[in-house]
Amino acid sequence: MSPSSSSSSTGPMGVAVSPEVEAALARGGAVVALESTIICHGMPYPKNLQTAMEVEAVVRENGAVPATIAILNGVPHVGESCDFSCDSEITYMLNCSSAGGLSGEQLKSLAVSGRQFQKTARRDIAHVVASGGNGATTVSATMFFAHKVGIPIFVTGGVGGVHRNGEQTCSGLHLSRMIAATLLSVVAGWGTGNCLKKCKQHIAARPTTKS
Repeated sequence: MSPSSSSSSTGPMGVAVSPEVEAALARGGAVVALESTIICHGMPYPKNLQTAMEVEAVVRENGAVPATIAILNGVPHVGESCDFSCDSEITYMLNCSSAGGLSGEQLKSLAVSGRQFQKTARRDIAHVVASGGNGATTVSATMFFAHKVGIPIFVTGGVGGVHRNGEQTCSGLHLSRMIAATLLSVVAGWGTGNCLKKCKQHIAARPTTKS
């Protein structure tokens, strides 16, 4: 499934930023970056679309603008085109599909396409963009684009850390990016497959002011 293009303005590094996110950042409003891997790789359709809508609604209910991030046809997109809470998929699609940004149609494309979208970490961005591909951004890639456009807060569910065999696989990329980033990261907990002891050692071995 090839996501349709939107009328978002182009920001740093060719990133398409939705008008709503752009306006909120310009006035110093609260904007929260959200990853898209959980939509494409975390759960099946239609639960993934329902969850994405609910998460964005919660962000809006608390006075902030949600900025779901994904790469569509080689173009990184930041932000949703809907400036209100939608109570159903039909309402969401009707009201969010005509404005700029990651439209309702494109968000549904993420959910329906699922694993057809490449799971895209920061190290994969260049390849996905250069090849004109579709990428569902992980923690590291989402934080990268959020930082580039000036979004200071990132929220996700379970975060990847150091796996139980991390000394062989060199896992811990997401954790390293979170430690080094200037964003405030809010996470629900560790993802499955992580070794908590090794995660703590990984954090302790790197200077950080975050908790």
